[in-house]
Amino acid sequence: MSPFARVAVPRPLFRTFLYRIPEGLVSQVLPGSRVVIRFGRRELTGWVDEIVSDPDDMPANVREILDAPDAQPVLDAELLELCRWVAAYYVAPLGLTFRAALPAGLTSESSERLTRLESTGEPPATPAERTLLAHLNQHSGPLKLGSVRKALGPGPWAGTARRLAERGIIQIVHDAPTIAPPLRVRQVVRLTHHLASLQQRDRVFRRAQRQRELYEYLESAGGDAEIAHLGRQLGISRSVVRGLVTKELAEISEDTTDPDPFAETPPLATNSYTPTPAQASAISSLLLAAEQRPPGTFVLKGVTG
Repeated sequence: MSPFARVAVPRPLFRTFLYRIPEGLVSQVLPGSRVVIRFGRRELTGWVDEIVSDPDDMPANVREILDAPDAQPVLDAELLELCRWVAAYYVAPLGLTFRAALPAGLTSESSERLTRLESTGEPPATPAERTLLAHLNQHSGPLKLGSVRKALGPGPWAGTARRLAERGIIQIVHDAPTIAPPLRVRQVVRLTHHLASLQQRDRVFRRAQRQRELYEYLESAGGDAEIAHLGRQLGISRSVVRGLVTKELAEISEDTTDPDPFAETPPLATNSYTPTPAQASAISSLLLAAEQRPPGTFVLKGVTG
């Protein structure tokens, strides 16, 4: 019987999920390995918490692991144990703890693309290699590994692609993960014409009271406002906004903003503090204990804390 893996997924769930390890992946799927699984209707990357041979909680239907993208586990034994401790101590989902401990690029394999090379090297040696090459030959450009798996079904496609790349038959391109947060695009309505007198406003707006309210709100707000904010907070519809544009009193444009409002704020100068005698005594005790194994547990009481 094939062994099983308990897989943690990057979801706020306080449990792991049982998956069968296909025969071709038994040597690659180890505790700490990154694996590709079908979870609900989606395919996502999870991490193996442990391997079991005869689980007590065997469900009626057990899905198979689709692939193991890496030759070695991405979480070594020490980091794996640390993540388990963190999840238990802080009551955190194990899958989210694994994800936080790893680089962003290891939480998804969508950055891996396969390209067929014009190579005269040794021919494919296994049925899986021949199947993968035949599929690549049907497409002119690079293919995502995920789309290959979707077309060919479950199988050791990551390991197969790696072996072909080592022999110079295909190329695996790893797109660098995007580290910077994406810019936020927002639609803004901005006044372009000023109505100086009340008589002008009465003549322009007449019965369009909501347009007048929007015009005067924009005046008080400095001349512009985000359209989504107008609808969400003030109940002003887009038709009212378009009414101002039609009257050539305003225009709509798109602005890009950094989603972090403090991104351009310089850090505050750090202050130097001198501990009180009680605090200095507590610090000294903690530093001394930190050199011991185990360091022990301390409780700071009162103003010292």
